[in-house]
Amino acid sequence: MGALPTFLSKYPLLRVQFLVTNRAVDLIGEGIDIAIRIRERLDTDGDLQMRRIGVSRRILVASRGLLRKYGTPEQPGDLRRFPVIHATDRLGPLNWDLVGPAGRVASVPVDPKLSAGDFPILFEAAVAGIGVALLPEVHCRDAIRAKRLARVLPEWSVAEGIVHLLFPSRRGMLPSVRATLDFLAATLKSTISSK
Repeated sequence: MGALPTFLSKYPLLRVQFLVTNRAVDLIGEGIDIAIRIRERLDTDGDLQMRRIGVSRRILVASRGLLRKYGTPEQPGDLRRFPVIHATDRLGPLNWDLVGPAGRVASVPVDPKLSAGDFPILFEAAVAGIGVALLPEVHCRDAIRAKRLARVLPEWSVAEGIVHLLFPSRRGMLPSVRATLDFLAATLKSTISSK
């Protein structure tokens, strides 16, 4: 978001609308020009073009106040006694499939106290002590340094996600879509590589 005002100033006639969701959208059917996706495997759809950006890692974080109240989990199964925050549009229980030392895998059932498809909401909820959150490391880095958040089970995380942009064919692409695609690719790449 920090780079968006400069980009929009450069293209004053451009109109941008963000649809923030964790569900798979039908780009062509829903009239979406560009999708930013983070998946363990790259999307493959013959009707769409893809541009790989980099890799994102999600980590477990919580506020220090939450950890004082519930204690510090020592193994993945301990998360069952904690309220959790998760990025999903689905209701109800789900599993966090965590990968740990020596490639060990632990599937932890969780029933989110709060879920949303918007990372700023989830981040602020984690800082406020609502629950343990599974968030992109890049979004948590400064809060961890400032001690607003603490890593939980630092040897465990979920599988890395491949950050990529999806868009309909390059043929007939409007200049505004091309400019937005280039802006997103450069901005996301610089964010991910600043680890």
